[in-house]
Amino acid sequence: MLQPLSVPTSLAISPVEHRIAGRQTAGCPRQVVGQATALATATALAALVARSPTAKRSQWKRLVALRAEAEDPLLAEAKAAAAKAKPVVDVEAGGEDPLLAEARAAAEAAKLQLEAAKLRAEAEAIKEATTLASRESRAARLLGSRDAAGIGLAELMVRMEEIDMKISGDNALRLATALGKLEEPMFFTFQDLASAKFDDELKKIGAEAEAQKAAERAREQQAAQAAQQASQSTSQYNVSTNTEVNDDRSSGTAIGAILPYIYPVVTAMQFAIPLFRQFPGLELPFIPFSAIFLLLNQIPLGQTLVFIAFVIGAQQLSLPRLLRFNLEQAVLLNIAQIIPALGAALFESSGNQEGVLFFTAICFFANFFICVYCAWETADGKYPDGIPGISNATKGIIDQQTGPYIPPDENKPK
Repeated sequence: MLQPLSVPTSLAISPVEHRIAGRQTAGCPRQVVGQATALATATALAALVARSPTAKRSQWKRLVALRAEAEDPLLAEAKAAAAKAKPVVDVEAGGEDPLLAEARAAAEAAKLQLEAAKLRAEAEAIKEATTLASRESRAARLLGSRDAAGIGLAELMVRMEEIDMKISGDNALRLATALGKLEEPMFFTFQDLASAKFDDELKKIGAEAEAQKAAERAREQQAAQAAQQASQSTSQYNVSTNTEVNDDRSSGTAIGAILPYIYPVVTAMQFAIPLFRQFPGLELPFIPFSAIFLLLNQIPLGQTLVFIAFVIGAQQLSLPRLLRFNLEQAVLLNIAQIIPALGAALFESSGNQEGVLFFTAICFFANFFICVYCAWETADGKYPDGIPGISNATKGIIDQQTGPYIPPDENKPK
């Protein structure tokens, strides 16, 4: 009979062992007790083999030997436990361990990472070599050859412009400062021009120049957009009434548009009275204007009625714009005569007759030649808008309903 197998005391007892150990042996035959003892030992050994992958094969053989002593139905449970432990033993005998497979996969991953790092290092080295070659090539072009001793600051600016890299004097000083050349004379060697400091500073200057150009382009685009919006806002159509602006400047319209300037000449005859008294022959060319002046003075509120008619006519959108413009400008020229009239009254109150004569003559002829200019421009089909202050005010008044107006010939793209 085999000797009892010693089982480590630290081994935990399985449920089968509890069932065998708890079997009541009192009054049982000795053979049954022996079989129970053998079965318990076999079960414990099977558990040991299952829990410890490093168990020796001799322990497995020992377990098989116990079959002869424990011919009990409970032995089937020990066989099942041993069958579960066998794959672990087979792994030790030559099967692939999951931990080993995991370690092999980790090794492959580390190898791939090492290869990637090597490729990155090679790419970086190629990039650095290319950058260095580019810097040396540029330095050779600036110097003329690699063997040249060097060039000064002024010559550097000239050479930079020759290779389409024009820089200002301030930027040239920035390059010199970046290379540590702070005192005259500044001399640049091949090593200086091929250095990374020179290249970095030159890139900064180029980036600033590009940013400035981009800002200028943005301003130009904004100006173009503003001009386009202004062009749209200065449409020839009345926004509120959708009435087309009448820009008729034909001969008939031009003749009619000249007539309003008779009004400011007539009202200016008040300044010519002292002059005509002093020089009677000068009155002959202006007899028609004098006659109209006397007629308006004979009619109650004659000048005021003409003034109101001109103001109302200037706001009639159905009339040609040239006529409306001249009506309004004639009204403003008449209003402008108030200031010289006050000046003439001051001279007259002072008793200075020569001063009165000189001042009123200037006022009359200035007003007369302004009206001649307006009539000439109108006869040529143009707007007489060259009178400082008054012409701009005239445009603002007649375009209140239609918005700013640009004549078609001036609105064509150049």
